[in-house]
Amino acid sequence: MAPNKSEGGEKFSAADGENAADAGVSCGTPRILLLLAGAASAAVLALALAVSPTTRTAGAEFYRGGAPDSFSVRSMQEAAATSEAGTADGRYAYLGCYADAKGARALPHEIRDRGASLAECAGLCRAAGRRYFLREYRGQCFCGDGGYDRHGTSDGCRDCAGDNVGSYVGCAYELLPEAPVSATGSPSASATGGPSASASASADDSATSMDPPASATWSPSSADASDTPTEPPAPPLWSPSASPTWSPSATPPLDETEVDVVIVGAGWAGLSAGARLLKKGATVAVLEAGDRVGGRARTVYFGDGAVPVDAGAEWIAMYGNRPEETMHGVLRDVTNACGMPGGAALGDYGKTDKGYSSAFRHHLPGEGEMSQRKGNAFMKDLWTGDGGFLEFARKDRKTYSEVLDAYKKDTGPDRVEAEFLSTMLNFDINLRFGVGPEELTPRLGPVGSVGPMLHLAGRFGSLADAYARCEQVSGNIAGSVVLGATATEIDYDAEGGGTAVRYVAGGRAGRIRAKAVLVTVSLGVLKAKQLAFSPPLPGFKADAIEHLGFGVIDKWIGYWRRDAEVPWDTDGGAVWNTLVGRGPPPADGSGENPFRAFYNGYDTNGGHKIFVGFVGGRDAIEGMDERDDAAVHGAAMGALRAMYPGGGEAALTEPDEFKIIRWGRDPHFRGSYSLPGRDRDENSALLAKSVGRKLYFAGEATSDWYGSTTGAYKSGRVAASEILKRLDFRR
Repeated sequence: MAPNKSEGGEKFSAADGENAADAGVSCGTPRILLLLAGAASAAVLALALAVSPTTRTAGAEFYRGGAPDSFSVRSMQEAAATSEAGTADGRYAYLGCYADAKGARALPHEIRDRGASLAECAGLCRAAGRRYFLREYRGQCFCGDGGYDRHGTSDGCRDCAGDNVGSYVGCAYELLPEAPVSATGSPSASATGGPSASASASADDSATSMDPPASATWSPSSADASDTPTEPPAPPLWSPSASPTWSPSATPPLDETEVDVVIVGAGWAGLSAGARLLKKGATVAVLEAGDRVGGRARTVYFGDGAVPVDAGAEWIAMYGNRPEETMHGVLRDVTNACGMPGGAALGDYGKTDKGYSSAFRHHLPGEGEMSQRKGNAFMKDLWTGDGGFLEFARKDRKTYSEVLDAYKKDTGPDRVEAEFLSTMLNFDINLRFGVGPEELTPRLGPVGSVGPMLHLAGRFGSLADAYARCEQVSGNIAGSVVLGATATEIDYDAEGGGTAVRYVAGGRAGRIRAKAVLVTVSLGVLKAKQLAFSPPLPGFKADAIEHLGFGVIDKWIGYWRRDAEVPWDTDGGAVWNTLVGRGPPPADGSGENPFRAFYNGYDTNGGHKIFVGFVGGRDAIEGMDERDDAAVHGAAMGALRAMYPGGGEAALTEPDEFKIIRWGRDPHFRGSYSLPGRDRDENSALLAKSVGRKLYFAGEATSDWYGSTTGAYKSGRVAASEILKRLDFRR
């Protein structure tokens, strides 16, 4: 993400490292598994569905949800649902589409108010001891023992396997008796005392979610624009031969066992906390809903797996010997003790230390790049200098939008100058905080120049992986991580005075007991109430979750091979390229083109021709999360061609590959990171406060270093210290 906060810390394309079902997304992007349900068309269907999670800013709904696609997919969806039921090892059977009613639900027990995949809903209702379940609008999950047909059948179900089922209709299923687990399918005890996943696990065992993928890759060399995006072969971060980390298996690992501490989420908060607890002799289990560690630090690959790019966190701060260098210290320690993937050395990373003004190249739609002289003059006269907007806005209590209106009224800019002001406000607000200028005040969210940053050249996700497995640095916390395990309920008043965590892994429910539980899921997941608590969270905690703001920043990443001709600078270092105005509207004709700023990573990504479009706030939600891949890619290329309008041989060609990263749509995160707001410090402290000295919270939203991996990492260590004190560890 764009570097954020003048105080320092690193910004991600999506913040910390906690996951929806636990913590693991690397704002990274979505590590969601797609179960193809036996039909090739199901993949096309899943990619066509725009899933729209709800992300709230302080006190208000920030996102309402997406509209259905314009074409009819009902027949494919019904086929997918039927096929899914037939390939789920006999775990549940599809009964049909039935009506439901507000205030008189057919099935009385609402287990999840949104975001549950088909397999997760089945697992949750089985764990609750129910016979039937209904999956409804945006992944709502209802359970019961009968009455699913009380309101009659319906023909309104649009997508039983995805998140767009329809309003007040539900896809009904019956839970079938569990199939016996064979000896070869059950995990066996490892040398370290825990179960290990069977290498012969079936595809159905490993594919636990029917959610559509939140990122997609497309290559013109292998498919046309109508083909299904597919991920290129990429080096796996976790492999059974290299790591003792659990994978989903027929029987959930650790079921009905007990440890000292359960950590929900394997992002930077969960990993740092686990490492500290292990060092002091505590027994730890880290439940991670995704298929990797790192949370919103995630590495994706281009060029047949040879070119890494960060889908989430990208920068770490470089301010000398100060706290902002926390993550640089982690990078140094891991590199020196265990090495980074590919043998990367500390000197291999690019330092983005250009001055604020010279870090930009500004472009006029259809005209091309402004001269550097004119661009610098605009920056000084209209933005950073005496009499510029930043000075005018300093500590104002009105919103940025209101201040901008007042500034334009006071200074009378011409059309291009007014567009320039709007463009820079988009960069400094939307792309730093993930919200619009109408939702933040200068007093609460100051913007402007940041200090030098170190760009990790596509290795932030790899750093999380290397840290987790490095014995000398983290104690090999990887050995305590359970991948594909979605925490569903935390009972912090369990029998015997301890705690119990219910989870789903491999489509089956499990439970693990502990003396304490540390929750590191993203604020977006807490807002969506995807994780249940028993008893319910106290009022102070629920209020803090509601009032803290949470932003969305998405990415489009284009990759051109080395021999491709591109019109932008490939020898002037890393710069931001802005469009002073808007590109052509998307092909579907709805709304504005969301792309206004692209990062040229040539200098910091090893000389690879990579352009990254950053989109934040409502532009991200309405312009990316609610649109399909073809529309988003078309909008990105439209904006780039408006910036570089040359024709003939100078025309901008299609990228060899592209990826779309939708953090707002990822059910493991529901957004990118928390943001400043009224009473933020107080609410952050309340979110971090333990409940009953058994339930603890960590993550970037609980830290002063909000919106950064530094905040996530430090918060995990603080929470671990509190837990150790409570448990009185002296081992």
